[in-house]
Amino acid sequence: MGRIERELEKLQRVKDDEANKRLNLALRGREKAFGEEQTPNSTIAGREARTSSMNAGNPCGPGYEWIDAPQSPNKTKHRATKCCYTLDKQMEVMVIIMRDTSMIQYDGVDAVLWDILKNSDSTHDFIEDYLDGVPWSKVTYSQLPRKRPEEFQLGIER
Repeated sequence: MGRIERELEKLQRVKDDEANKRLNLALRGREKAFGEEQTPNSTIAGREARTSSMNAGNPCGPGYEWIDAPQSPNKTKHRATKCCYTLDKQMEVMVIIMRDTSMIQYDGVDAVLWDILKNSDSTHDFIEDYLDGVPWSKVTYSQLPRKRPEEFQLGIER
């Protein structure tokens, strides 16, 4: 019985260590991107995120930063293809685009979790580790929340 308990404790330590490594990676990435000021407007990464949000290839459209979904090298058929996060961090919306082009929206996802996903090896593992049990909804492109949608309409002159 003592050997089994030791093995269980060892497995728990390994799992805790992996979670700690992921958090440290996210925090290091956040420090690197935002530096001391902690404002995305003053960093190169923030400017790149805003520029990528206006990119014609952005699957979520204006107002969203996007990445190719992290893919586990151990799998051949990946369900997630792209991931998006709102540039307006107060909205805290993350969208995962599946291979069938359906969109899954998670509300209330902190920007730290977005950083963790960007440094993750697998979208599936990220969802399982950090978003398991979090409510989500299936949405379409036109249903994605936008801050000040009038600014994103074509033809508005400022």
